[in-house]
Amino acid sequence: MKMEDQVCSIELAKRLKELGVKQDSLFYWKEIGLSTDRWIIDFCEKPLKEFDDRWCSAFTVAELGNLLPDTITIGDEKFYLTMSVDKHVYYENMKKDEEYWDFETSDDHNEADSRASMILHLIKYNLMELPK
Repeated sequence: MKMEDQVCSIELAKRLKELGVKQDSLFYWKEIGLSTDRWIIDFCEKPLKEFDDRWCSAFTVAELGNLLPDTITIGDEKFYLTMSVDKHVYYENMKKDEEYWDFETSDDHNEADSRASMILHLIKYNLMELPK
């Protein structure tokens, strides 16, 4: 399995960083060369602060799973983190059949992308505190 399939995409990683999610991961997306469209995944210590605009965390499935809350509350209802067979992440209300909180994730290419997208949506809708 390629490393790109085990971490969130560079686009989602950049959005998480822009929102202020703490950049603490096992792997990092690092910009290489003079071109701003060439990024690689690197296993290393956290890059130096002076290169801040040239790297961001390449969060793994497990790291993103640790960031996602097990439950969210909408109104008076509690929803529980769930994943479908095709590795799509959503929150389900266990008390009411077929009631769930979800959004379109057709652009997600892997499980890490699905989890990263969910974190971005939870932050957007104030359903979780920003992980720092």
